[in-house]
Amino acid sequence: PMLLGARLAAFAAGCLGTPSLAKAGSRLGLMGSADEEEFQQLLQHLERLARQRAAKLAGCTMTNNDDADVNAANMNRCSEAFAKAVSDACGASITEIFRDLPSDAQGR
Repeated sequence: PMLLGARLAAFAAGCLGTPSLAKAGSRLGLMGSADEEEFQQLLQHLERLARQRAAKLAGCTMTNNDDADVNAANMNRCSEAFAKAVSDACGASITEIFRDLPSDAQGR
């Protein structure tokens, strides 16, 4: 589980182009534990930030429709392509990642 958490943190830092894992957590607004729904929303937020960063690096802009299309199609979950990228980077499915991350007494 610790290796899985480190891989997920490194993936997030890479997506965001941050110089440190702490900075990636700060950009994502991480304040503590999360339940499974909040974890899914966090991944969706990470995807949105990664898409915005990619658009900026490419010198183009994202439209509000880009985010709306992703949100509507995925019902507040990250896209299949992004989920696969997370899974490949971490060596586990999204469900396995959430299940294996450290949790508190409330399972968060």
